[in-house]
Parts: sequence; C-alpha cells; structure tokens
Amino acid sequence: MQAILSFMKQRKSLLFRIAALVVPVIVLVVLLAPTAFAQTTYVITDGDQVKVYTTYTTNPAHVLNQAGFELDEDDTYTTQPGDGVSEIMVQRGQNITVFNCGQTVQAISYGETVQQLLNRLGIPSFGEYTVSLPLDTPTYDGMEVSVDTIM
Repeated sequence: MQAILSFMKQRKSLLFRIAALVVPVIVLVVLLAPTAFAQTTYVITDGDQVKVYTTYTTNPAHVLNQAGFELDEDDTYTTQPGDGVSEIMVQRGQNITVFNCGQTVQAISYGETVQQLLNRLGIPSFGEYTVSLPLDTPTYDGMEVSVDTIM
C-alpha cells in the first residue's frame, strides 16, 4: 500500500511539472498568434482597375502576384501603408518616341507631362525650339513627340 501511495505522489508531482511547462507555452502561443497570423488588406490600383485583396503576405511584389497583377519589365509600383489597409499603386511604363531635331529617342514615362519628359531627357523645349504637342499634355503609351528648331 505504501508503495502505491508513493508511486501516486511521484506521478502527481510529474503531472504538475509538465503542466507548469505546458501552460505557459500555450498562453504564449495564444497571445502571439494574432500577430504572427495577421492579415493585411490591400487596395491595389492599376489604371482604372481597383482590387481589394487580403493576404498574410507583406511583400508588395508577392501581393501583386497573388492578386493576379503581372508587371512588365518597365512597370513599377508605389506603396502607402495604413492601419489594417495598405495601398499599392501600379504604374505602367509608357513607351514614348521623341523625334529630337532628326534624332529618335525611345523613352519610358510613368504619366508625367510632355514638359517633364523633355526636361528629364535633357531636350530643350523653349526658345528656338517647337514641340508638336502642348507641354502640359500627359504622356500615354505609344505617344510620339517631335521637337524641331524654328527656322
């Protein structure tokens, strides 16, 4: 009988030790789970297309891929973090051809104006030069701009 009581005390002590180790681990997992598994909602804007997408992923490139947006080599994006909802704005590269006084220049634009494009390319657009489009015209894919000297 004494052996049985001694055995039960040892077993009870062992169970308390196991519980003392397991309970804090369970509490820690429960407290950290919301942080580890937090979802973020993204509002993705690609031109006229707007999509709301929720994911565990935080890398914008992966979010765009998961949401079904394919970016070409000249495309880019910007992000705006927020509380629970973040924004990703896709900027598609626009292929622009500039005919600069007989030389052809191929450029990529992301929705700037003709003036901003010419300034960025170092092409003069005033004084003795004439431009085929108004300088405040927004660029678009396939646009052709001619810059010539005034004779």
